[in-house]
Amino acid sequence: MKSDPICAACTRDCKQPAAAKLVSCPHFSRSDRNLDMFDMAGEIDKDLAKRLKSAAKKRKAEKEDK
Repeated sequence: MKSDPICAACTRDCKQPAAAKLVSCPHFSRSDRNLDMFDMAGEIDKDLAKRLKSAAKKRKAEKEDK
């Protein structure tokens, strides 16, 4: 289930679906930015994984050029 963006940035478990279109939440509690790196299953975020992989390739290419 894809959560509403407000819920995705919250530490609480009462996540609402993206179709809910929340404007605000009285129970909102911002999550730590480090937690944004992982999904609910504890796996690294797919977009972050792609960026890390491309950065590693770029560093490797730069090392080979030297």
